[in-house]
Amino acid sequence: MPQPILLPGDNATDKFLDEDQVGVSTSKIGFPNIRGCQGVVCVLDNGAMVGGHFTSGGTEQAMANKIKDVMNDQFPGAKIAKMFVAYNSQEKYTSGGDVQQKADLLGFKGKAQFFDTNKMDHAKQDGTYVEVASKNGSHELNYKRNTKMQYGEGPEIGSHMNQTVRAALAASATKMHHGASKTTSVKV
Repeated sequence: MPQPILLPGDNATDKFLDEDQVGVSTSKIGFPNIRGCQGVVCVLDNGAMVGGHFTSGGTEQAMANKIKDVMNDQFPGAKIAKMFVAYNSQEKYTSGGDVQQKADLLGFKGKAQFFDTNKMDHAKQDGTYVEVASKNGSHELNYKRNTKMQYGEGPEIGSHMNQTVRAALAASATKMHHGASKTTSVKV
């Protein structure tokens, strides 16, 4: 199985992706402010995660191509083992694909899992910070109301991106709960 190879400037630390950014991590990929956009994380069969922050139907194919390019360049031969999509069903950008269409664009043949942030009362007005974290070989989905997150300027995602991301203090994110009255972990 191919092992993660990271681009110059990248490492295995957490990645936080703003609009139209793609990144790689073996620990955590987070998306500040999921409201009108969609966060996609592909968990590869080697344990690496490749994510993208999709913002509009007009850039959807380009974003899927960026993710596939990163996968092919850094992890030749690796396959998508799991796929996660976070979005808000009430605020979803128009003309963008649904969860299955994202899976099709990326060549994923399994059942993509999703989290609809619209299930939370605050999501429509505030947006939601959402992340996928790797924990001892399994994956956990976490979220927190965007207005309760603390953001600051973060490092570049590597020389291939030449963009700065907002780094979230992810330790303050709470575990996802799919409408339950108490918080629990969701393994993907």
